[in-house]
Amino acid sequence: MKAHIFNIDTLLIDLDQQVWIIDIMNPNKPLLKIDRTEFNLIKSGIYRTHNIRFMFGDNGYYISKNLFNKIEHVISKMKIVGDLSFSFREFTDADVIKELDLKIDLSQIEHLKNVNDDIYLVSSKNIEKKSALMINKLVQELLDMGIIVKKVYYLNQSYFGNNKDINLRRLCNAILSIAYGLEIKEGKFIENADVVAYREVYYYDSNMVIANRIKKELNIFLNTILIQSKMSMEKFINTTFFVCEVTSNMLNRFITTKIAMYSQNIYKSFDMFKKMFNPQ
Repeated sequence: MKAHIFNIDTLLIDLDQQVWIIDIMNPNKPLLKIDRTEFNLIKSGIYRTHNIRFMFGDNGYYISKNLFNKIEHVISKMKIVGDLSFSFREFTDADVIKELDLKIDLSQIEHLKNVNDDIYLVSSKNIEKKSALMINKLVQELLDMGIIVKKVYYLNQSYFGNNKDINLRRLCNAILSIAYGLEIKEGKFIENADVVAYREVYYYDSNMVIANRIKKELNIFLNTILIQSKMSMEKFINTTFFVCEVTSNMLNRFITTKIAMYSQNIYKSFDMFKKMFNPQ
């Protein structure tokens, strides 16, 4: 049996979520919108050399000359006298999210149409109670196409307070939990004799940075969990993992790489060694 895991933060759905700049006296209407990349650049301090520091609420941020000019124009035109602030309602407010323009691209998964494999969706950015309507629409369109989603994994409960390393750990935990059918709690597998591991697991992502980290670090996470779990490695040697980088090239849509799981190779070598010197 095979499992296919799609990261819907980068695949299948496209939702143009933006950060609002608002007048705190009228927070329900954005004065300006900036994309998430621009906001992250502001947070990083990259515009410090522009020497324009602007107050948003109680915090000062260095912003670009271009954004400063836009803010000044809006303030002047609308005669804003109150303080400005950032708002993340397009990421956190379910009522706002459902009004956004949702685009679904099923071409990235159509090769699994009517295939008898298990399909999973994972997301670090989408929060279940905020994005459920959007994700349910995707799941229904997949069902109409002949693809049944077995489970959706929401890896975070809040839009705030999570960093890339935490998200990677949660993503790896989800992949491993799916692969072996075992729940992971406090860094340990919860043993269950009734479950059967998948023979092959394919993880799909269009973000090369995330894909490359999965290739390099999934094995590390597995070994760490196995050490904590004190479980026999024999249960974990027959699952093969692949990372599929999804490209925009319709003639070569997937770049598929087998992940080297060193603990599995060591166990198999040791098992062969035992059989050589202890034949049945």
